Amino acid sequence: MNQILTTKPVKARKKTVKIKTVKIFFAISIIIFGLCLISTGSYAVYKEISSKKTIQNNNQENNGPVYNENAAEINIQLQKSDEVGTEAKLIVNSEEVISFVTYRWDDEEEKRIDIDGLTGECTVTIPSGNHTITIVAVDKNNNTQTKKVKVEGVTHPTLQVTKEDNQMMVVATDELGIEKIEIYVNGTGYLVPGVNKEDGQENEKKTELKIKANILVDGENKIEVKAYNVKNVTETFTDTWQK
Repeated sequence: MNQILTTKPVKARKKTVKIKTVKIFFAISIIIFGLCLISTGSYAVYKEISSKKTIQNNNQENNGPVYNENAAEINIQLQKSDEVGTEAKLIVNSEEVISFVTYRWDDEEEKRIDIDGLTGECTVTIPSGNHTITIVAVDKNNNTQTKKVKVEGVTHPTLQVTKEDNQMMVVATDELGIEKIEIYVNGTGYLVPGVNKEDGQENEKKTELKIKANILVDGENKIEVKAYNVKNVTETFTDTWQK
């Protein structure tokens, strides 16, 4: 009887130890499994991000203009006329085919010109005042060349010359001011200084003249009138009048 009582508690302790061992094993297994899941998910996210970055870089390399030191040079010129005016000629040429050219004044919107050749040119209108034009040329290999040019745009004066009864009417206007007006009748010249020129004040933007017609001769008269603004830009009127 005493032997039975002493052996039963021993068996119960062994069973309790086995249950605890199983619980610990399962707990460790669950932790390891969870760590595996977290590692797998993190690697998948990393791989996706890396893939997106690679695609983005490839797109930038394929679509955006690139610089290649061995690429053929693209020559860009902005030719202004001998007389300061409101237009200039934009010329580009290269040993490689030029795809297109863009230009913009200051921070304004770009304008695009398709070329598809070794050379190309167009006429651009220069706005009045001091401005910077940014020109970008891109060839078929996506190589790019950029040039910035500072330009002073000056408008021409407007000039109106009419004959009314015994008078010649001359009206010259310019946003910067009229410097002088030259009148030629049959080769004889008459100079009219700009208004306020002598007293040091700014030249008037509009000058009106009334000249007696006695400077005309009987018969045919060749008339030439030139208006100069303060930047020495001119506008000319020519005609033949009968008296």
